[in-house]
Amino acid sequence: MDGGRAEVLARLQESIDVGVPLLLVTGEEGSGKTMLCRMLEQRVTDECIVVHFKHPVESFEDVVRVIASELGVVTAGIVNGEGVKDAIEQIIAFLLENSRHLLIIFDEAEIIYLATLERIRKMLDQMTEEGVYLHVLFSGRPSFLENYEQLIICDFRQIEEVHLRLKPLSEGETADYLEGCINRLPDSAEREVFTQEVIWKICAVARGNFGK
Repeated sequence: MDGGRAEVLARLQESIDVGVPLLLVTGEEGSGKTMLCRMLEQRVTDECIVVHFKHPVESFEDVVRVIASELGVVTAGIVNGEGVKDAIEQIIAFLLENSRHLLIIFDEAEIIYLATLERIRKMLDQMTEEGVYLHVLFSGRPSFLENYEQLIICDFRQIEEVHLRLKPLSEGETADYLEGCINRLPDSAEREVFTQEVIWKICAVARGNFGK
């Protein structure tokens, strides 16, 4: 009983398995986005390489540099924007030659600059056109959608997208979550920790937020 998080995780995994290129997950701070990204990273198939940006990226050049490094692709270097095109082509060649998929996860996506978002989206189009199975997952607070919607003026390819939102836990889901935490502790059978009154108070304060 996890407020639908298990269903969200299953939907993300299924979307990657069937080749959906673009995934968006939004939720308030403390709603479980980062944990979902970590669990997804562990569950993808071996043929899928995962590059997880756990902190906001500074620039598109950094994105390409990190991906190339993670794949072990030797490039001529990226300096002041030069060398990006060559690096992307080498990344594409590596993935095609090795028949590997690539999943790129961007945590705290709401902080990514709009220009960087646009270039990431264009890279997704380019790689898809070249036959690469690339999946991009943006995970961020609801404000990310406002930034993403500004890209509607750009001339992107029409691709399949999956948008998922993490909702707050209900009082019953909060109770199930707290009980599940206690049951994982040693000697949990002997513990009676949370009364209904305490659960109600926790729910009232946290408002269904995992982190709080």
